[in-house]
Amino acid sequence: MQFVGQVPVTFPGTVAAQVGDEVNELLARVGLDPALAARDADRLSVGEAQRMCMARALARHPECLLLDEPTSALDTTSKAGVETLIRSWPTTA
Repeated sequence: MQFVGQVPVTFPGTVAAQVGDEVNELLARVGLDPALAARDADRLSVGEAQRMCMARALARHPECLLLDEPTSALDTTSKAGVETLIRSWPTTA
């Protein structure tokens, strides 16, 4: 099980270090530019960090996702993209 909360939790280091080997694919899947992989995670906006946390959770191929408003800081387009991703899961994990 993986938890993705309303308030994103990032760790020291780059986005790539937090998401793992599939970073480019997973960032694109949550609507983020894969170029963000090299950015320090603590320099992301709240909305970017929320989506990075979703990518990090998906990278672990969980059987279950526990979600607590993971789209609360997203604009309408980004929110719709993440909601589509969630509805299509687990085929996306």
